[in-house]
Amino acid sequence: MALDSVKTSRLRSLLTMFGVIIGVSSVVTIVGLGDGLRAQVSQQITKLGTNLIIIQTVGEMKRLTLSGQGFTTLTNRQRSEPMS
Repeated sequence: MALDSVKTSRLRSLLTMFGVIIGVSSVVTIVGLGDGLRAQVSQQITKLGTNLIIIQTVGEMKRLTLSGQGFTTLTNRQRSEPMS
C-alpha cells in the first residue's frame, strides 16, 4: 500500500526526498562548522599561554606579561584598580 502511494505520486515523493536530504545535510554542515570553530578558538586561546593578560579600555589596548612577583601581586589584589 505504501509503495503504491509512492509510485502514484512520484513528484511528491521526489520533493519529499529532496527536502529530507537538504534538511539532514544542513544540520550536519552546521554542527560541523560549530565544532570546527570551537576547536579553532580553543587552539588560539591555548597558543596565548597562561601568562598573558589583555586589558582593553575604551580606545586602547595594553598587553601585560606576568611572571613571578607580578603574578603574585595581581592575584592577591582585593579589587581592580585603574592602571597607569
